[in-house]
Amino acid sequence: MKVGFALPSLSILALLTFTLAQEDCLKLHNVTRSQVGAVPLHKPVEDVPMNIKCYSRCIIHDYFGSDGKIDLKLVGKKANAQEQRILGECKKQNDDITDLDNCDYAYVMLRCLFIAKENES
Repeated sequence: MKVGFALPSLSILALLTFTLAQEDCLKLHNVTRSQVGAVPLHKPVEDVPMNIKCYSRCIIHDYFGSDGKIDLKLVGKKANAQEQRILGECKKQNDDITDLDNCDYAYVMLRCLFIAKENES
């Protein structure tokens, strides 16, 4: 079974991505839903097309603090308790990585959330 970077099964991502902003982000980054969904979860970040990584940043841009990292306070109740915990763990793993640009960081954080949720299922 091919597991891609599809967005529908997580409550946080349902709230983050299935909005009018999602359509704007798809257009802005010249990417389709099928292209996003076709990216395997475990594909190395450096091999993921930049427009898909920047789409990831676009759909969650409201949750970035002034330091350019995910701010759990901004995510707030849009994430359930499990997702809050996972995002906290993902932040511990990724916030100190200095060689990630903004789009890479967003993609890595969403991928971390997806993989952790998948592993806990």
